[in-house]
Amino acid sequence: MEMARSPIIQEKARENIEQVLERHGGVMSYQALQEMTYLDWIMQGQFLKNLEVLIFTLLQTETLRMYPPLSVLRRTCNKKYQIPDTDIIIDEGVHISLPVQALQTDPEYFERPDEFDPERFADEELLHKNQFAYMPFGEGPRQCIGKMDILI
Repeated sequence: MEMARSPIIQEKARENIEQVLERHGGVMSYQALQEMTYLDWIMQGQFLKNLEVLIFTLLQTETLRMYPPLSVLRRTCNKKYQIPDTDIIIDEGVHISLPVQALQTDPEYFERPDEFDPERFADEELLHKNQFAYMPFGEGPRQCIGKMDILI
C-alpha cells in the first residue's frame, strides 16, 4: 500500500533492480538479490530458493515500523529491577506494557515518522541507535519466531 502511494519510491526500487540485473547480465540470482540494497530497506527478510523460483518472505522493514504486527508487547518482571539512573524499582511479578507502535512512530527516534521512507534503514547506525525503538517482533528470548534466522 505504501509503495503504491509512493511513485518516487517505486521508481527508486525499479532503478535499483535494473542496475543490479545489468551488472549480472539480466540473471536474477541469489547474489543479485543480495545486492538489491534499496529493496532490502523496503523488504527485509530471507530468500528461499527452489530451483528457478526465488521467493521473498515479506518482512517489510519500513512497513513493519509504521504498522507493527503487535502494537504493544506485554511482559512480566521476573526479578526486582531498578531502572538505571532513576529511583524507580520494578518489583517481581509486575506486568509491563511496551508501546511498540508508539515507539516506532515517535519523532524522537524516527524523523518524519508518518512518512514512508525505506531509506531510513540505509544507515546501519540507525538500527543500532534505536535497537529498542524498532522491535516489531519483540526482542530477546521471547521475540517472535518469525524474526529468528531459520535456514530452509
